[in-house]
Amino acid sequence: MSELPTQSSPSGPGNPKDGDQYREYYIPVKNIEEEQELLDEYETDKFAHALREIYTDFYLLIELMRGYAENNDDDDFTYFLLAQKLQKPLDRLSLACSASVDWELICKRTIGVTT
Repeated sequence: MSELPTQSSPSGPGNPKDGDQYREYYIPVKNIEEEQELLDEYETDKFAHALREIYTDFYLLIELMRGYAENNDDDDFTYFLLAQKLQKPLDRLSLACSASVDWELICKRTIGVTT
């Protein structure tokens, strides 16, 4: 009888792999408030889910704009309405980026396996 292949466990807090690190950062309260605002707006508890929803908003709007372009519709008012609709997800994306990019990433402590 042949041996069953062994499956390796995914790395994580209890099973670090070579190169994994545990880090502790200071994040200003303003960024935490902005993050919570996004989580509340998209009714999720995961930041990645909120970003996915923002992406979806943009994707759908782009597809709508492409549909208008295929019909050679040059009505300025239509494009004005599309731009107005595009503004909200653009503002949300700006807030999402601010919540992650503007963190003051000062590593206070590193624990774990390093190479």
